[in-house]
Amino acid sequence: MSRENKFCVEIVAKLFPFLDLGRDNRIMTDNPDSDDSIPDLELYLRGAKYPLRIEVKWMPKPQSTQVKVQAKQVRTWRTGGALTPHLWVAERDTKAADRFFFVEASDMEARLSLCRDALGPPPQWGSGDRERVEKIELPGLGLIEPEFWSRFWRHVASGPYFKD
Repeated sequence: MSRENKFCVEIVAKLFPFLDLGRDNRIMTDNPDSDDSIPDLELYLRGAKYPLRIEVKWMPKPQSTQVKVQAKQVRTWRTGGALTPHLWVAERDTKAADRFFFVEASDMEARLSLCRDALGPPPQWGSGDRERVEKIELPGLGLIEPEFWSRFWRHVASGPYFKD
């Protein structure tokens, strides 16, 4: 299991008591045959009318502030469509306390738009061409875990998840 997948599992484990298990929660279920990219996590919190979509990233360098995004992700998410993540969360490969990043979708829009200009058309099915991978600089500074979760719950409380 990749370190990014382990980070997904850690997030789900912490959120588990708050999840509505009767809903269609999706965990790491991307569809490689689709032209659209699905965030790593799409979770319904108890009582929520709408899912919370989270893209999870792992930064293998201890001082890194960049995450890799696939061209498919940029094409799907730069327009703010139905599959766009509400949150981007990342963790650096370090034991430093400030290894977590928390970024709301609105703070990623401009970064995704910049990547869009560097992309060509998607490769033809069966052509053998691989999708490009872009690097995006995350805004803000690394957070310690309590601040990470504090920002998470503030986002949930102010977001549209429970509204009609």
